[in-house]
Amino acid sequence: MKIAGEKERGWASRKDEVGGLASAFDKMIINNIELARTTRAIADGDLTTVVAIRSEEDILGKALAELVEKFHNLAFSITTIAEQVNSGSGQVSDGAQALSSGTTEQAATLEELNASIGNVADQATKCQKC
Repeated sequence: MKIAGEKERGWASRKDEVGGLASAFDKMIINNIELARTTRAIADGDLTTVVAIRSEEDILGKALAELVEKFHNLAFSITTIAEQVNSGSGQVSDGAQALSSGTTEQAATLEELNASIGNVADQATKCQKC
């Protein structure tokens, strides 16, 4: 983007209304270039970019600052939800391990019970022959 050269800036050095207007335009151009750079940084994903609001009437600057703030809030919410999902999945995993352990213990107990019933049945058969 081309910024005014020495010839064009000569207008801004005048001490009359034309100089004041040219100076105001120079400031506006410089501010818009900076705002364009800031916008490009945001578009490139740099949400650490600070948007400088030039005045109360700076609608575009306020909108960009609000956009960055909303993206920060969104990123924070996503991080919080991801942590909650991680915690929940850990709890589900712990519960599944406890259930698996309990099921294994019950299977072992059933095998012992089955063996005991088999022994009782054998003894009962032997006693009937007596």
